[in-house]
Amino acid sequence: MKYLNNILEGDHGRLKRILGPKGAFKNRTSVYRTLKGMEAMHSLWKGQGAMFANRQPNPDAVIVNRVFETA
Repeated sequence: MKYLNNILEGDHGRLKRILGPKGAFKNRTSVYRTLKGMEAMHSLWKGQGAMFANRQPNPDAVIVNRVFETA
């Protein structure tokens, strides 16, 4: 269990450095949108678009469309 926790913490370490110890957000909506965008950019940086692409020409566009689609 400790090993899995280290993976999770390592993946979110960048977010913790950017946001700082408290965050400084006024409401939950801004927190949700900011973290969603930061996670999308991080997954693009890691090259994870190919996992979701299913033979599409631009795998990065798949991540962006999934994250920022309007419900």
